[in-house]
Amino acid sequence: MNYNSLNNKKNSSIFSSILKLFSFVLSFFIVFLFTQCEPPENKKLDSDPALKKENSSPIMGGVIRVAENECYKTLFPFEIEEAVSFKVISQIHDGLVSLNPKNLSVIPSIAKKWEVNDEQNIYTFHLVNNAYFHDDKCFIDGNGKKITSKDFQYTFELLCGNFSTSAYNAFKEKIKGAKEFHLGLSDSISGFKIINDSLFTIELIEPAASFIHLIASPLGSVISKEAFDEYGKNLKVGAGPFKYGSLNADSSELKLIRNPNYYQKDSDGRSLPYLAEISFTFESNEKTRQDLFKTRQVDLLQGVSEIYFEKFLNENLKIFESREFIVDRKDVLATNCYEFNNMSEPFNDVRVRKAFNYAINKKKLMENTLDNQGIIGSKGVVPNVKLFNNYNFDSISGYPFNPSKAVQLLSEAGYPNGEGFPEVVLELNIGHPTQLEVAKEVQNQLMMTLNINITIEQLNMSTLIDRAALGLSQMNHFAWVSEYPSPADFLNVFYSVNMPEDPNERSWPNTSRYKNKTFDNLFKKAISTTDEIERYALFAKAEKILINDAPIAVLWYPEIYNIYHSSVKNLSFNELYYYDFTPVYISK
Repeated sequence: MNYNSLNNKKNSSIFSSILKLFSFVLSFFIVFLFTQCEPPENKKLDSDPALKKENSSPIMGGVIRVAENECYKTLFPFEIEEAVSFKVISQIHDGLVSLNPKNLSVIPSIAKKWEVNDEQNIYTFHLVNNAYFHDDKCFIDGNGKKITSKDFQYTFELLCGNFSTSAYNAFKEKIKGAKEFHLGLSDSISGFKIINDSLFTIELIEPAASFIHLIASPLGSVISKEAFDEYGKNLKVGAGPFKYGSLNADSSELKLIRNPNYYQKDSDGRSLPYLAEISFTFESNEKTRQDLFKTRQVDLLQGVSEIYFEKFLNENLKIFESREFIVDRKDVLATNCYEFNNMSEPFNDVRVRKAFNYAINKKKLMENTLDNQGIIGSKGVVPNVKLFNNYNFDSISGYPFNPSKAVQLLSEAGYPNGEGFPEVVLELNIGHPTQLEVAKEVQNQLMMTLNINITIEQLNMSTLIDRAALGLSQMNHFAWVSEYPSPADFLNVFYSVNMPEDPNERSWPNTSRYKNKTFDNLFKKAISTTDEIERYALFAKAEKILINDAPIAVLWYPEIYNIYHSSVKNLSFNELYYYDFTPVYISK
């Protein structure tokens, strides 16, 4: 994630004055944005409180142009490993249910309704009768076929097939018969029962509170057998509101076009989506992205760090005053850490991992490098956000700066005063200036405290992920953004069930290759516990063990800004970086 922090405290004071001066502008729009976070029954899908009553009707057509840091890695829903793929796939594909982008509640999609039995282990899904796959040559006469229960049966069998172990890991201990099917012991998933073309059930091994949220993510996207047979993992045919259009020759621009056969309609009976096209521009340079925004070549700047927002505001005061830009500020379900490879030297020694944790002065990092923009990572991997009200964050003890303790632990590990410590490379994502500035500061702190010199290397996201998953990385900047609103998604990263037996095989999402039986048992018990308070208590106990083992060094929890042009309507932001462009339109 991008969180640049280059300015000093003096600039922060100037920024505070400027914010006060223009608060009447910013707060006006931010208030309107936050009023959109009401339950869907209280709001029409096509409503926008920032619109005047005489011009409140959504407009069909138009293009929204979105700037991203880099191109997506994949468009296959079962192999998502980074945020851009997640965002694009969410527009192309649909599943049984989805998330309301305003409040992250689970809402109907291709399943118009669903029921859960009293034991909370059998889900019954009722499908709409007018959902179709995108038109494509893989279908007879090129017309997208109607989606039925058999398509979801095929999807779950594909999901649990041998080729997609990371996706399978999400469901193998949840859906009855998934593991047997994966191992070739059964020709079908016993927990999936078709009743008719629009009705089926999924039986779980035991209750799993996260199941409905899992299938609301792209992992629940319905896949056409015809499309997969034709294209394999390169398929671009979905059932979502937008269809794949084109990617230009240098992979700097992606176009998604409106799906004219999409099944959803607005409250007035008009077919959705409103937009004719989504255009994604991939540009790694933050300043260039801002220039594209200012010159109206893109409509949306996402995930802007507070430091970059400060600079952007300073440079564009007149535009903000004219109310051409709308600002949304969010605490996000994300954590910035340094991840250690727990299976290779020197980080297979917990004393080394703890020494690194105690040697990092996070307060100094936050004040001098991040300029107090964010929250110090004083606890664990689960960020302290309002969505997790019942989580006992106070029970989690992080690692305060303790240089004497760090030196002692490193000496006990066999490296007195850093002597004989092997070369360590810290790997970062290229194009993220905040990550680089933080890494330089940590590099300096480790040298000052432990007499250790680490090397910094910047890689593109695809290479960074691959090296971590294959166990080739010693230490990397790990920014985990949750896929669904639960502590489970953060702790699942360290669940050893997600590790292959062969250390040479790809491990995702447990790229730290952390393993602790007590943690695993607590986490497994938690995900099958239906009572939220009890479930959260178990999660907190598991996290306490995790943090004590120090497989990572938690640095900070981010806060970001989204800035967009006032002509963009009905766009909702949330803590998950989840975007739904279905109700969005461009005012003339």
